[in-house]
Amino acid sequence: MKKMFVMLVAMLTMAICSVCSATPGKVLDAEDAMVAKLFAAKDYKAVEAFFTPEFKKDFDAKSFDNFKNSLGALTKSKMLSLEKFDEGDQVVYLTAFEKMPNLVYAFIFEVKNEKPLIAGMQFRPLQVEQPQAAGK
Repeated sequence: MKKMFVMLVAMLTMAICSVCSATPGKVLDAEDAMVAKLFAAKDYKAVEAFFTPEFKKDFDAKSFDNFKNSLGALTKSKMLSLEKFDEGDQVVYLTAFEKMPNLVYAFIFEVKNEKPLIAGMQFRPLQVEQPQAAGK
């Protein structure tokens, strides 16, 4: 009887731990894939399906071309954070492009029925201070 009780407690503990450490899963994977395709895309038509109708009004083909021309090619991208909200997510990346080496990019996703769409994006340059040499 004691062995059964210990086994039951162990199983319940493992079940609770597995639920608590669950990852965001397929929604985050879809969001990450959208961002990767957006950064790699050469043509607006390849990525416009990723945007909400409202965001398409602000980020059209001309804006996309300006975005791509002002940054150059992506050289590095690393996800920094994920914030989950009731009806969407914010995913923040540290990126480097040919023309802008240190940018923090935040993407706002609207999520309905586990289908994310980009509802906004914002970037800011990251100022990296070089340490001064000793004796100067």
